Amino acid sequence: MRLNLTRLCMLLIAGALSMAIVACSDDPEPTNTPVSAPPATTPVVAFEPLSVVASIYPMQYFAERVGGDRVDVVSLVPPGAEGHTFELTARDLLTIGRADIIVMNGLEMEPWLERALDSLGNEVSVIVVEAANAEAAVPFEEGEDAHEDEHAHEDADEHGHEDEHAQADEAEHA
Repeated sequence: MRLNLTRLCMLLIAGALSMAIVACSDDPEPTNTPVSAPPATTPVVAFEPLSVVASIYPMQYFAERVGGDRVDVVSLVPPGAEGHTFELTARDLLTIGRADIIVMNGLEMEPWLERALDSLGNEVSVIVVEAANAEAAVPFEEGEDAHEDEHAHEDADEHGHEDEHAQADEAEHA
């Protein structure tokens, strides 16, 4: 009787191991049902990057980080040039006219760009993104000059009386 009980236990263990091996295999069990067509895949659509014109380098950096490989960004003001008094060339006007999006600081920091957009009028279809707005600006105190630590301005007051260098929540404005 003892021999039969040992054989029975061995058969049960072997059967359990066989079932575990079959259950863990990757091969599906064959069925008699017809095979369906493979699932449809979404076609990959090639896209052309949006043409983005930035007024100054910080706006270029911002647009490149937000747009990634979906944008082609150029900055109008070259490195080292003064952004407040920059003068556009004819080539710059063509670049602006061909842009899909224009990213600028706002707060009247780029009056030259605002004048260019006004002069182009309805000839261009462009989205203008201002990184800052008047509500986000920190107003200067009475008697405080925006550039009091710098040289005296002899030319006209070219921009508003908000701190155009105040950081706004750029993601919110985008």
